[in-house]
Amino acid sequence: MKKRKFKLLLFIASICTAGSIFAAINLVTVPSRQSITLTIYNSSDITMVKDVRDLSFKKGNNKIQFSWSGTLIDSSSLRLRFLENKSRFEILDISLPARQKDVLQWNVRSKANGKAKVEITYFTSGITWTADYAVFLDEQKSTSNINGFVKVINNSGEDYPNAKVRLVVGNINLVESIRSLSQDYSKLLGDQNIRYHSSPNKVKKRLRRSFEKKMGQYGKESEEMDDKDGSPITDTKVIIKEAMSEYFIFTINGKESIPNGWKKRMISIKAKDIPSQLIYKLSDRKSSTHAYRYLEFRNKEQGSGDKTVQLGQAPLPNGNYKIFSISKNNELKFLQSKSNKYIAVNDKVSVNLGITSDILIKREIIDFTQTDIKFNRKLFSKRYVDSYKQNWFYQTKLTNTLNKNIKIEIERYFSSPGKTKKIPFKVEKVDKNYIKFYPELKAKSSNKFKYSYTYFGHVKK
Repeated sequence: MKKRKFKLLLFIASICTAGSIFAAINLVTVPSRQSITLTIYNSSDITMVKDVRDLSFKKGNNKIQFSWSGTLIDSSSLRLRFLENKSRFEILDISLPARQKDVLQWNVRSKANGKAKVEITYFTSGITWTADYAVFLDEQKSTSNINGFVKVINNSGEDYPNAKVRLVVGNINLVESIRSLSQDYSKLLGDQNIRYHSSPNKVKKRLRRSFEKKMGQYGKESEEMDDKDGSPITDTKVIIKEAMSEYFIFTINGKESIPNGWKKRMISIKAKDIPSQLIYKLSDRKSSTHAYRYLEFRNKEQGSGDKTVQLGQAPLPNGNYKIFSISKNNELKFLQSKSNKYIAVNDKVSVNLGITSDILIKREIIDFTQTDIKFNRKLFSKRYVDSYKQNWFYQTKLTNTLNKNIKIEIERYFSSPGKTKKIPFKVEKVDKNYIKFYPELKAKSSNKFKYSYTYFGHVKK
C-alpha cells in the first residue's frame, strides 16, 4: 500500500526592494481540511474531489503549492477558487516549479492580511463503488424481502478523512482516461516547450478548458447540490437518493473516513413483502429443450418497508444478486448468485436462476406437407416453380413436477416468416422469426397440444 503523498502548502513571498526581487520564501501554515466531498462515478474510473480549506494570506504575493506524488490525481483537472472575499484576491499565474516533480503552484496576490476559504477541485481515479443485493423469496406468499448494499473501495493512493460521499448511478463518456492523465501533466500543456512560469491566461484557460471538457454538466450540477445541501440528518446510516438530469446521485448520510486501501459496505435498500414470482421460460435463443427459472419483481415503491430505503426511488445499479428461498419451516436455501444489469425506476428485475429440471418440455414434428405449388412457363415449354406453401405440424408436451400451479413462457424460432394456427394459449409475435406463447400448468400435471406453422415461399429468379 502506498503511503499518501498529497500536500497543500501556503507560502508568502515578501518584497524586499522596490523591484520584483523575492526574498526567502517562508512556510506560514499547513492548513487542515475544513470539508471534503467525493462524487464517485461507477460507470467510469473517475471521482470528483472538492477540498475546502481555510488559508491565511499576507498582503502581497502568496504561493499555494499542490503536490500529488504517489496518487492517481489528474493534475490537468485542478481548479482553485475562493469561496469568500473574492475581490480581495487575484490569481497571478499557475506554474510548475523547476526541479519539482508532480507539483503545481498558484501565485496569488492578496490586498490585505487575513483568512479566506479556498476550494480546490480535481479528478482522481482509483476510487470505485459496487452494488450487490440479497433477495429472500417466500414462495408460499409470492413475496420477497430485499436488501441492497453499496461498497466503496479506495485505491487512489490518497486518504480522505471525514468525507461527504456521493455515488453516481448513470453512464458518462470521457474522451481521455483520468488514470492516464494523472501520470502526465504535459498532456494538458501539449508537446510544445512551455516555460515553467507560463503566461497566466494561457495556462488558466487550458486548465479551465480541460476541466470543463471532462466535467461538463456533472460538475456543475454537483456544485448546485453542494449549495442547497438538503440531505436530512439522521442517526441511521442511510443513502439519500436524488435525480439529477440523466443520472441519480446517492448521498451517504453523514461523513465517512476513506483511507487508501479502504473498503466499506453500506445498506442502500431495505424492502419487505415485495410482490415476486418465479417465471419459467424456454427460448430457442438459449436451448430448445431446457427451461430456465427466473425471479421477477419490479423496482417501484411497494410493500411495507422503510420509505427512506425503499424500492422505486432510484434506478438499481448493475450488481450481483444473491437469491435465497424461505421454506414453510423458515429454513433458508441458497438458490443462485447472478450478476444483473442496470434497472430503471418502474422496470422489471429479472434474475436468471439457471436451468430447472422441475419443468419438462418436449416438442416434435409430427407431419409436413408442401402444397399450392405454382409454376411459370418459360421458353421451350420448360416450367419452373414460382411459389409454394409449406405446412409444419408440431406436438408439444409439457410436464410440471412441482406442487404448485405455474406459468411458462415459450419462445420459438422459425427460419422463415409465416403464420401459426391452433395454439391454445396467448400468442405474441416477437419479430419475423420468433413467437411467444404462455401455457399454464396445474400442480403435478401434464398437458399435450398440437399446432401448425405455415410458410409461403417464392423462388428467387
